[in-house]
Amino acid sequence: MSRLLAAISLAAVALVPTIAHADGISYDRECGGVLDTECHGTTCPTDCFTRDCLVWINVFHDAMTAQCIR
Repeated sequence: MSRLLAAISLAAVALVPTIAHADGISYDRECGGVLDTECHGTTCPTDCFTRDCLVWINVFHDAMTAQCIR
């Protein structure tokens, strides 16, 4: 499973614009899929935070395990 997550992460990073391009941009749509780009999503590792995400990875559709790469 960890290899699958790593492969998805690498593929996502290769397909999205550079992080420098994302600085200062507020995205208009909510993250909702397993793998999304340029959206904002809520993650709850301890407290819940809504963030702009360049890459959104949520394999289990669970805010506790969702990853937001800014």
